[in-house]
Amino acid sequence: MAKNRIVWALAFAGAAALAAPASAANLTTLHSFSVGEGTTPYAGLVTDGKGFLYGTTSLGGIADGGSIYKVATDGSGFATLHLFSGVEGMRPEAGLVTDGSGRFFGTTPFGGTSGRGTVFSINADGGGFATLRNFAGSASGDGQFTYGGLILDRIGTLYGMAEGGGPNNLGTVYRLGVDGNGYQQIHQFTSFTTGSSPRSTLLPDGEGNFFGTTGRGGASDFGTVFRLKQDGSSYEVLHSFAAGDGANPINGLIAGPDGMLYGTTLYSGAASSGNGTVFRLNADGSGFEVLHRFDGVEAGHPLAGLLVDAAGTIFGTTERGGASQTGTVFSLRSDGSDFQVLHTFSFSDGSRPEGTLMADADGNLYGTTQGGGAFGSGTVFKLAGTGFVVPPPVPEPGSWALLLAGLTLVAVRMRRREPGPLVWTRRGLR
Repeated sequence: MAKNRIVWALAFAGAAALAAPASAANLTTLHSFSVGEGTTPYAGLVTDGKGFLYGTTSLGGIADGGSIYKVATDGSGFATLHLFSGVEGMRPEAGLVTDGSGRFFGTTPFGGTSGRGTVFSINADGGGFATLRNFAGSASGDGQFTYGGLILDRIGTLYGMAEGGGPNNLGTVYRLGVDGNGYQQIHQFTSFTTGSSPRSTLLPDGEGNFFGTTGRGGASDFGTVFRLKQDGSSYEVLHSFAAGDGANPINGLIAGPDGMLYGTTLYSGAASSGNGTVFRLNADGSGFEVLHRFDGVEAGHPLAGLLVDAAGTIFGTTERGGASQTGTVFSLRSDGSDFQVLHTFSFSDGSRPEGTLMADADGNLYGTTQGGGAFGSGTVFKLAGTGFVVPPPVPEPGSWALLLAGLTLVAVRMRRREPGPLVWTRRGLR
């Protein structure tokens, strides 16, 4: 498939001309978490299009099981919508996806009837919580440990991945309806050489393909980038990571305005060494390139996915780096040039961000940190003045992929004031 065939905002042509140098970024802490309301938000945020942000925490609350919360974009109106207690799920590490009509969907890697994770749904007001799927685990051939987030197609089918389970306990790709019916494993990872332990969220294109990453497996057991059809057929490894080009890509991919796929690796050399990378490759697997290697001093260990603006500038976070080694927000151009640290966390304003950033229609970025803040238990923050170039309004998308590819999310929100699905992130490999 030609690289320019990934569906990606044709209306953004020429948007680079709108780019302007970033002014000094200004961070505002919107909320500091305390134990009773949930702590340690590993995941990023999603908006309801009405001024509220929604997310999950992995710990705190009842039985240290985590929570679902909402907070307004100005920091007001914080509310804990649900506290996980175990039987309906435990310790969510991925963000939420919404159908745009006030219903949100997510995953937990633990809890449920077998303790192997769940898929759940909840209303925007916290009512109507339902467990849609209890994963049974590898002993029964089912998936387990669903760290990754979900994507939602136009006909109401959710797709996700389990890190473990399946016949060889190497992970699965699954789908089910928004009512919990129709659960099916559409792909089982059966060999280390073709990838294992997927912890990311899938990226769809406009031609019935999904793209994703596995945190392990491949030729060197450093992880892979893969492609498969929406029905689970035609699985193909596009890239196997090797020493020198990155290791452990635990986050999902984004599609850039050039049609290329962009992502991060947790490490930059052999497994568990180096400080991580930003990489890109074509949708057919060709043209793989490491755009940036983190030095661990100014920034290091990206545990979140990426966000891209209309000018092709990439934004992300690292868990480490800075004077206090408490993490950063960074940007760089799609060719790897002009790397900038936009903000270094100081613990008082947050520590160790692991969630993928999101942007609003004014170019402000929003995210979470899993530690720091007033109570040391994590924060929700807003970062203004980053130079994020908001795309112009676009026509109604012809494919659900438009709702999921990079900066198109922002364009959809500008046009419809409705939420679009967002990618998520989670912790490092266990």
